[in-house]
Amino acid sequence: MSTLNNKMYATVSSERDANNYGLLPVSNNDKPTNSSDWSRLALVVGLIQVILLGLFLRFVQYPTSFSSQDDVQYVFYLNVTIMMLVGFGFLMTFQKLNPLTAVGMTFLVTTICIPWAVLTGRFFASAAGNIGEYPGVVDGNSTLWEPVTLNINALLQGNFAAAAVLISFGALIGKISPSQLALLTFLEVPLYSFNKEVLCIKMFGTLDMGGTIFIHLFGAYFGLAAAYMLGKPPPSENEDASRVSDVFSLIGTVFLWIYWPRYAKQHTFVLFQVCVPHRLFSDLFVLF
Repeated sequence: MSTLNNKMYATVSSERDANNYGLLPVSNNDKPTNSSDWSRLALVVGLIQVILLGLFLRFVQYPTSFSSQDDVQYVFYLNVTIMMLVGFGFLMTFQKLNPLTAVGMTFLVTTICIPWAVLTGRFFASAAGNIGEYPGVVDGNSTLWEPVTLNINALLQGNFAAAAVLISFGALIGKISPSQLALLTFLEVPLYSFNKEVLCIKMFGTLDMGGTIFIHLFGAYFGLAAAYMLGKPPPSENEDASRVSDVFSLIGTVFLWIYWPRYAKQHTFVLFQVCVPHRLFSDLFVLF
């Protein structure tokens, strides 16, 4: 009986330790992320915010007028944001020892991507002559250094960039530290904008109705390339799943399934000003 009690106590203790999410790392090792890496994360994020603040003061302005269409666009923006924070956030909890870190890093990545992509997307769109791909963002200005109008369309473009980075994060979770993830986010967003505006749209004339090429393909291959350069991590129990992590990951999948048709429709409308028919909108639910 005492042996059985000891085994039960050890099981409960291991489950309690596994649920101590607040101290668990993104990187795949047996020790929690040390305080020095969290200090580096604060330093990297602080520097990024200072850079973004300076650029926004110089190149970003608020729109001078609003219309009823902005209210409709705001609903679309909320739908896409829920996909980023709830859908991707909980989808990343597939490892039993990284749930809280995964959700928190998803939130951090999204908040870095949106303002940064507003700037880089407009810059490379202007450089490639794709101003029409950012309707309402530039208000007809075609030069590189004209102010960017910060409206709902601009924020939606930022969310699309965040989706690409979060897809890359899915290939890297368990392999990089929080500070490395913040730095990778800051580097990937300009590359995403360059690939989309200059390479795909300008050079190849790509038409991507649902973000398959611009977002998903780029994010997946970027994440795989970064994971390859980091090398294979040593085997660890941190990679295993649990019933709790599977449930939360399924919740994220359900949210992505619910909001994906709206995401695809809005991506098409923002980029090409093409309204997707409601029949196609309904078909997406059937297909997925």
